[in-house]
Amino acid sequence: MKVLAGRLPEPIWAIDIGLGGLKAVSRSLVFPGTYLDLSFRLPGTRELLKVGAQVATLGDAPGEEPGSVTLGLRFCRLSKGTELSIYRFLDKRRGLWTSQGESKPDEQVARPFEALLRDAYTALQASELRELGFVCTPWPQDLNAKVILAKESASRSLQ
Repeated sequence: MKVLAGRLPEPIWAIDIGLGGLKAVSRSLVFPGTYLDLSFRLPGTRELLKVGAQVATLGDAPGEEPGSVTLGLRFCRLSKGTELSIYRFLDKRRGLWTSQGESKPDEQVARPFEALLRDAYTALQASELRELGFVCTPWPQDLNAKVILAKESASRSLQ
């Protein structure tokens, strides 16, 4: 999978991905601790994912072009939406790494974390909307009466 890294002159190529990060092959030497802005599309999807990542490991790339290195990249501040997209991508490919005897039809495969991620994503969206002020709660009726009384007493004291 082709990955564009903001500060690197050439793209890097992901060879493994998980919820915590990815392993990639690069022709550019990048030292551990370096922060990179990554953008990529998971195979079979159209969504462009943009994440921050820190180089965690640097190693040889046997079997690759001379001068290539492997980079272990750890995702930083992964949004819930991106995390959910990666989880769904991995979940669809679960059958590739389970034995044939264990694999089940797609409808019967348990997805224990998908509901948790979906709920967390929904809660995050709701809290973001509340912060932006798009979601208004109804004005409490007893508070309405208190506001009217406060206005009346303020007008009387001014007279």
